[in-house]
Amino acid sequence: MKNTFILGTALILASCATITASSDQDIGITTEPAGATCVLSNTQQSVTVATTPGVANVQRMFEPLNVSCTLPGYAPAETIIVARTRGRAYGNILLLGLPAVVDSSTGKGYEYDPDTVELKFQPPEPAAQ
Repeated sequence: MKNTFILGTALILASCATITASSDQDIGITTEPAGATCVLSNTQQSVTVATTPGVANVQRMFEPLNVSCTLPGYAPAETIIVARTRGRAYGNILLLGLPAVVDSSTGKGYEYDPDTVELKFQPPEPAAQ
């Protein structure tokens, strides 16, 4: 009986992102050259990194983040960071799905991947004469 309790408790703690995760995530941003301003955004949030390298603290959700960086003298650099379901959120199926409702509403069941982005600036196109 004791082993069943320990196994059940371990399963619950390992599978429920609500207990083990934060609703926010740090995303590291670096650029080549450094010194850019970057905005990470989607329909729910917009977070600015004033100068690269830097870190943006974003809310987890199942919606991609657009990363747009600008640096004077260079063409803008952009990328997209995808959101994915965290592995431990799948364990919620074993718990009849109830924790999945909480995890999805708080964002704790998701994560952005990758959590570090490096963008390289290209020189601007020469003006046509």
